[in-house]
Amino acid sequence: MLIAGATVPAALWYWAADQTWAEPLPGGGIRVGITALGLKASGEIYMCRPKPVGSEVEQGRSLGVVELA
Repeated sequence: MLIAGATVPAALWYWAADQTWAEPLPGGGIRVGITALGLKASGEIYMCRPKPVGSEVEQGRSLGVVELA
């Protein structure tokens, strides 16, 4: 899918307010990430400490801690 000149994978769920995405995985898991725009706006990532795999999470709530340099 192309939006405003950027390729956007249709299989991902986007949370535009925080420039993040989620990808449903087979078996019920979810993979999460940050959009290219979010990464560019944030600058260099110094440290990322996600919640443990298998943790229950809620939309709009924290998945961990990211420190920027």
